[in-house]
Amino acid sequence: MLIVADPASSLSEVQLAKVLTADSSSWLRVRVARKARLAVVFSEVGHERADAADPWLTALDTVTRVRVAPPAGPLAHCAVSDLQLSDSGAPEPPHLEAKQVISAANELELRRALAALNLNVDLSQVAAFAARGTAPFRVAFYDAPAEAETRAERLFDGNSAGDLPQFFVADRSTLPLTLIALTTDGAKPVNAPVADPSEFPITYRAVAEQTDYTNARGTWLTGADGRWLVEARDEAAVFTPLTFSSGVMIDSALSLYASGALALSDRAACTGRVAAAERASETHADAYTCGTADDLARAMAELSYATPRLSRFFGAVSGEGVQNSRFSEAALPVASSRVMATDFDGSACPIITGGSAMGGSSGNENSAEPGATSGVVRPMPIDGTNSSDGTDSTGTSSGSDDVSSVDSGSCNLFVAGSDSCSGDSSSSDSSSDSCSGDSSDPSANDSCSGNSSSDGNDSCSGNSSSDGNDSCSGDSSSGSNSDDSGGCGKSNYDGDTCSGNSSSSDRAGTSSAALEAGGVHPRRPRRVRLSLLSLIGAAFALPLRRRKSSRARFVA
Repeated sequence: MLIVADPASSLSEVQLAKVLTADSSSWLRVRVARKARLAVVFSEVGHERADAADPWLTALDTVTRVRVAPPAGPLAHCAVSDLQLSDSGAPEPPHLEAKQVISAANELELRRALAALNLNVDLSQVAAFAARGTAPFRVAFYDAPAEAETRAERLFDGNSAGDLPQFFVADRSTLPLTLIALTTDGAKPVNAPVADPSEFPITYRAVAEQTDYTNARGTWLTGADGRWLVEARDEAAVFTPLTFSSGVMIDSALSLYASGALALSDRAACTGRVAAAERASETHADAYTCGTADDLARAMAELSYATPRLSRFFGAVSGEGVQNSRFSEAALPVASSRVMATDFDGSACPIITGGSAMGGSSGNENSAEPGATSGVVRPMPIDGTNSSDGTDSTGTSSGSDDVSSVDSGSCNLFVAGSDSCSGDSSSSDSSSDSCSGDSSDPSANDSCSGNSSSDGNDSCSGNSSSDGNDSCSGDSSSGSNSDDSGGCGKSNYDGDTCSGNSSSSDRAGTSSAALEAGGVHPRRPRRVRLSLLSLIGAAFALPLRRRKSSRARFVA
């Protein structure tokens, strides 16, 4: 077989289904990855007209190609709860009809035919192909506008069992090949090692339910060193639907073949009759033929009417006509066509937030990073927060509205509504602070030693006139984010006796700043110390208060 593609790099794969017996049939098609002009040349002696060859090869391909499952969970950050197996062959490229078919009686006419199609090819390759082939030659020309594959051709091969056809490919030393072997048992390559998809990473993309399996397989092939990739082995999927453990079912090759080859009104009768013939072990080709659709009948006859078993391999063969690939039957363990992805890309996932799903965002701490394919899946934390996302190295929140940042010098925590560190504390207006003391505000939940006239919830041993929630023994500044720390520093309110800083916030939380090395220790109430200026101020204020009170009584 001679394949000429312009450009040669557009040729991506040849797909071949073959019955592994002597004097058997093969079904073949060629795929290009992009716009290309293509000629496929056969010996007319081995070419057979088969109207349903393309539906037959499509059916065999569908039941054997790899289905990729998402990696093992939990995938709690993604709201897509029912991720399905991803079909590595979907979407299928369009199938091309031959734009022109030319018959060449000999090598000279073959050269002229290729020149007339404006396809340049090394004359030595044409001569090598013509020497090993049998004239006349059939030249099928295709003009692919984008990625596509030719419709399948059926060939009859008189070689010994298991020998693959010889391929001559213009300007290519090797050719990627997918082989679907039909046998009565399993199959294996002769004198060549095998591999399986666990040798390379596979990424599952959540929302589209697609994977990069095809690209990953192609990358693996560049270093395969003559190995064949086992994608499925010994599948009994010709007459029986293929059922996976996840509950996904793929129609049998018989059903898919009938759907592509027969009119709707004829499908049920044909599949019922052929299935009954297989159960009864019929040994007549007519029992497996429906109209002109005789590809299954041909395969059954060549396998002596034993139920076909399907195996699928991916590898490379020589594009220079070297016949170095041979397969044989072998009783080997079944290899399922279902594989599990190693990586998970949830960048486009709907996100679970507060029990509901919403569109994904790179800033949400429960989402995977955009474009991430590393396979690192972050489960949603039980309390709805994330201990790593949205924070910097000092434990400071960066954009999260439902958590509070706690900076305690020696302890950096990231918690929601529960502060327990000595030092700078962010609390809320509705917090419930506690320490020993006296509160003159009946609406507050204060318990402090000393006098407190605060409108908020203070927790200080000393006097606090703050409107915020102070929880320290030192300088207190409310309302805004204060940067004061350490011993008694500058206070916005005279009379405070604090050794730390407390900045209030509008978020809810319960603060108890008492975390120290060795555990939590209750802070002993401190004695109130009044300065001389405070006593003098009180002395001046007392007569004024009495005078004001007497005026009020006089007016009354």
